[in-house]
Amino acid sequence: MSSYKLRLHQAIGDRARRIRNRSTTDGTATLKLVIAASGEVTASEIRASSGSPYIDGLVLKAVPVGSKLLPIPDELGSSTIAVVVPLRFTPRNR
Repeated sequence: MSSYKLRLHQAIGDRARRIRNRSTTDGTATLKLVIAASGEVTASEIRASSGSPYIDGLVLKAVPVGSKLLPIPDELGSSTIAVVVPLRFTPRNR
């Protein structure tokens, strides 16, 4: 995995941790994002559902369309990049 994708996965994980404590149930959903060269999220969708609409909603709220992530480095030579990230949520009191 490139250092950019690693940093991107870390940034997405950080955003998820900020809202993870709202979870009242366990679940893992896989999120697919499309990111523009500027770092703006241009598309966000659940690639694999957790089975819980609540958890899936939290995952989508973690990185909504329009939010800003890391700009794509010029050396990657791409105007957009798609990433797929599994995000796990567990209740705070565990």
